[in-house]
Order: sequence, then C-alpha cells, then structure tokens
Amino acid sequence: MWQERISCVWITYGSLCNGRKWLQENKHLRYMWIPDTDTVVVVQCNPLTEGQVPKESMSHKYSADERLSAARTLYREVAAKFL
Repeated sequence: MWQERISCVWITYGSLCNGRKWLQENKHLRYMWIPDTDTVVVVQCNPLTEGQVPKESMSHKYSADERLSAARTLYREVAAKFL
C-alpha cells in the first residue's frame, strides 16, 4: 500500500529548490504542470510503514451507477453508430 500526499505549488525559485529535498524524502514524486498558469501540482508517494493503516477512502456523493451513467450513455450512442 502507498500513502499519497498532494500539494499545489506556484513556480518560484524557492519551490524549485524544494525539488532536491522532495526527491530525497519521497519514494515517488510526480510534477503536473497546469497549462497557461504558473501552478504545478506535486504528488508525493511513499510506501506505508509496517503497522501503518491507510486512510479511509473517500465516500462518494453519488452511487457507482449514477457516476457512470453519462459514460454508459455515450458508449451506447457510439456503439450504435459504429457497430
């Protein structure tokens, strides 16, 4: 299991200097630039230590059927057109 921490940073010289520190502290590091902004989302992932329990997963406001209904409708429309 992995523990994930997400932070949003603005590009500055100081935040770029944190990159070396973050690389040393984390097992996995991912930078995602948001186009047309000076914002970068930083995702830091580390394996859970022995005995550490993962955080509860998020509860969803809508059921799985409600969340997938738009995608299913689109799939049916495309399938009817091309299959």
